[in-house]
Amino acid sequence: MNRKRIRQMNTLLLRRLHKRPAAEFFEHREAFLQTLEQENFMQRFAPLLGEERLRCKCVLELCLRNGTVPDCNGCSYTACLHFGEHGSCFYGGPMVEEVYPAVRRCDALVMLCANYNDALSANLTACVNRLTALFRQQRFYGKRLFGLVVSGYSGGDLLARQLISALNMNKSFFLPPHFCLLETANERGSLVKLPGIETRARAFARQMVQS
Repeated sequence: MNRKRIRQMNTLLLRRLHKRPAAEFFEHREAFLQTLEQENFMQRFAPLLGEERLRCKCVLELCLRNGTVPDCNGCSYTACLHFGEHGSCFYGGPMVEEVYPAVRRCDALVMLCANYNDALSANLTACVNRLTALFRQQRFYGKRLFGLVVSGYSGGDLLARQLISALNMNKSFFLPPHFCLLETANERGSLVKLPGIETRARAFARQMVQS
């Protein structure tokens, strides 16, 4: 799937979610999920589109893969504080328009992390860094943090530690027990073929709902 198609699919999903509850939209999800599978979009995390996830009252998925989220460029403390107090950021864009409102409303944040070089991807790092402006306005003690990390070989634990450091210890997100699912998949689409993956994914989704 090219970047233009990713943006189109993401925009379509966001529009549908804004018009009515996500749970209602996902009742008619088969054609949409079939399209995603055919275009190999989110293949790594396909098992988590199962029944357990759909029991949540509202699921909003935000895609940051198209490179539209510039990283924090180091505003002065007073400038960051000023924009943060107004729930905004000097650099604007999807972070202010989509991510900030979603984080304000959410009960849980699920970070989907592909491990390429034993570190969070550039877009996810930029997202975490720019949450600082929102953090100046409110704390996230009541918001749970979950992570899904897929590695080609190893190092998933390093990303899990980064999530803990950046979002739990630094940004105050609540850390539930066994908050992160770590998997290893070398080839595209191979995650869904791992032995026992459906059972593990279903158990993890159930844990997210119950915690």
